[in-house]
Amino acid sequence: APNYLYSEMYYPRARFIDDPAGRASIAEKVPFGRLGQPEEAGALIAFFASGASPFTTGQVVYFTGGWP
Repeated sequence: APNYLYSEMYYPRARFIDDPAGRASIAEKVPFGRLGQPEEAGALIAFFASGASPFTTGQVVYFTGGWP
């Protein structure tokens, strides 16, 4: 369940990364203080695809940087 994941469609770089006001807005909402990166979502997917968690079934993983 990704939220606050960087993408040009939802969180454009010019507004939410390059602009100090946009960064501050994200920092207020996301406990990690930044947008998640696509590579970080990929690492989570790779973990589940690796077979390292074979007993995990039907879970919702909140990929949100600590946001409730």
